[in-house]
Amino acid sequence: MKPRVTLALLFTLLLSSLLFPQEHADKNTVSIIPEVAAFHEVIVPIWHKAYPAKDFAALRTAGGDVKRLAEPILSVALPGILREKADKWNQAKEFFQKSYQEYMAAAAGADDQRLLKAAEELHRGYEGMVRVMVPVLKEMDAFHRTLYVAYHTDVPGKDGKALKGKVATLAAESESILKAALPKWMEGKEVLFREKARLLRSAVAELEAVSAVENEKFDKPAAALERVHTAYQALEAVFE
Repeated sequence: MKPRVTLALLFTLLLSSLLFPQEHADKNTVSIIPEVAAFHEVIVPIWHKAYPAKDFAALRTAGGDVKRLAEPILSVALPGILREKADKWNQAKEFFQKSYQEYMAAAAGADDQRLLKAAEELHRGYEGMVRVMVPVLKEMDAFHRTLYVAYHTDVPGKDGKALKGKVATLAAESESILKAALPKWMEGKEVLFREKARLLRSAVAELEAVSAVENEKFDKPAAALERVHTAYQALEAVFE
């Protein structure tokens, strides 16, 4: 069985996200979880070398690194920007924990086929966490970071000035989303993505219009931002 191409792309996205310059110092606006990213160190040789080669000795030897890197993941706290994905994260982590425990048991035994299957499930478990953690498009990640601060800090604090200061950024970032190129494995959702991206841009335009009115009451920009948030969630759902 060959490793799936989509997973290789996800790993590439993960590394790209780690290397991409972070403009926000607040760790709650960064979706990359270091403990999960670190597991990449052991899953790559397992999945791309030992597994396809059926190198059972290497799969068993990897058990030490699997344990060392898996344990911190089980107790990690989600950054704030992923709070709305808590249920999906918990499901993914539960599956990962079971696959990790099975891998350790298989690595300690003598059943090679069980070990091979366990390696496949461990990779699948890691993939599930990566899907929750890593944005498919860097353009969406940038928009989400700005939206997160506006939605979870500016609005609750009724800071109209801070919210207004982010509107131009949200507008530019929503334009970037409209022009973004989808990865090939997502081409089947191109039409739906473009539709949702246009709806997001329209919602941001409404926010721009409200924010441009002098002495506008805060409730109107706040309501407009709520619509932007809803539109972004609909866009994000395209990738699920």
